[in-house]
Amino acid sequence: MAADRRSPLAFVVLATLAERPLHAYALFRVLQQRGKTEIVAVPTRASLYPVLERLGRAGFVEVHATERDSRRPERTVYRVTAAGEAEARAALLHYLASSERIGFTAALSFAMLAAPAEVADALAARRALLESERAALLEGLAAGEEIGLPELFQLDERYRIALLDTDLAQLDDLLSRLRSGELTWSREWIERIAAELEGASE
Repeated sequence: MAADRRSPLAFVVLATLAERPLHAYALFRVLQQRGKTEIVAVPTRASLYPVLERLGRAGFVEVHATERDSRRPERTVYRVTAAGEAEARAALLHYLASSERIGFTAALSFAMLAAPAEVADALAARRALLESERAALLEGLAAGEEIGLPELFQLDERYRIALLDTDLAQLDDLLSRLRSGELTWSREWIERIAAELEGASE
């Protein structure tokens, strides 16, 4: 996405619409039910309209239908376009390969939009970035120790290294399972699981 569209929220909206057409109210409800509003900031349903408008101008979503019911106002149903599906997948791989946290966390929940091998390659790129960041922090700690800098003045660096160690361990586990085929999926498998879950909720 362009700079103003490639945001975690825009990605989550696009990826969710890639599953099926939804109006803003239903979209907001799905994001709440799946805990996505805890990952990206979606304070109200109204906050989705500017995002949908930007995605529409970019050609990533379009109006699918207008629901009319005498008991409530008209509701515009949006669906993702072919360009939107491609953009959702590109954004997914972008976030999985980046060192940022919010976009990465959101992308993990939509990993099924890409093939297992693509996800593994993106995660390997993220791992390299985090390893480089960790090495730089360790160099800073060593430099501080050389000049006798007390530990108190490097607590933040030590904390960041601890977080990176956890991230790297998790990435190593995911990469191992993806590369070995232990963790895998296919479009057919995803569609079957989705159908089963939808049937169970009815």
